[in-house]
Amino acid sequence: MEMARTHYFSDMSVMLGRSMRHIFRSLDTIITVTIMPIMFMLLFVYVFGGAIQTGTDSYVNYLLPGILLIAISSGIAYTSYRLFMDMQRGIFERFYS
Repeated sequence: MEMARTHYFSDMSVMLGRSMRHIFRSLDTIITVTIMPIMFMLLFVYVFGGAIQTGTDSYVNYLLPGILLIAISSGIAYTSYRLFMDMQRGIFERFYS
């Protein structure tokens, strides 16, 4: 148990470094996670403008939480995919040894 605690931060930094290298090498990931929510926001606010009627409230009040949810879920989906791929390739067994 003590051994797991001493290597916790070093293992975490290795996994963070690997994840960051994978993200920066993958242009589609950068576009999906960072640029798409911004583009959705610009599209629904400026292109569609006042086309969506919600009564007295502005629909932008409803739009922002939805786009934030999309951004968070795409980040979680990518993280879970990378974790699954690391488990399949045996990176955790290397940490245990």
